[in-house]
Amino acid sequence: MAKERKRCQGLFAVEGDEPKAQKPIQCKLPESLDREFREYVQAQNSNITEVLTAWVREKLAESKG
Repeated sequence: MAKERKRCQGLFAVEGDEPKAQKPIQCKLPESLDREFREYVQAQNSNITEVLTAWVREKLAESKG
């Protein structure tokens, strides 16, 4: 029997089609990034998912810089 690879789907860890936990996965950002992200979100007037995606892409681009 092949063991299924663990992956993240949305905000929940899953194995196959079953969630492995009842609570969303939490990500702890360093305080400076957390503060910067909160300020960034407050300055935007759009969907939080879109804001988060754009912010992460921006940070990845900066780190590859």
